[in-house]
Amino acid sequence: MTKPLLSRSEYGPPEHFDDKIRAYQSEARNIPTPLENLLFELAGHSCSICRAPWLEVHHIEELGEGGRTEYANLIVLCP
Repeated sequence: MTKPLLSRSEYGPPEHFDDKIRAYQSEARNIPTPLENLLFELAGHSCSICRAPWLEVHHIEELGEGGRTEYANLIVLCP
């Protein structure tokens, strides 16, 4: 397993991070809109690596490799 690009332990969820979203975990690729919006907000509406304005939410550990759709395994990147 590779080291995550962004350590979520350094960035706790913001205060307005709803408990329902915090607890959301799924095996599905679908990311709920509130969680997606929060990730975009935390990333400053730009790619977490190159700061490009074209955004997609990606799984850090791929679903096929056992990753889950949850806050700790998602990152905002450009395509």
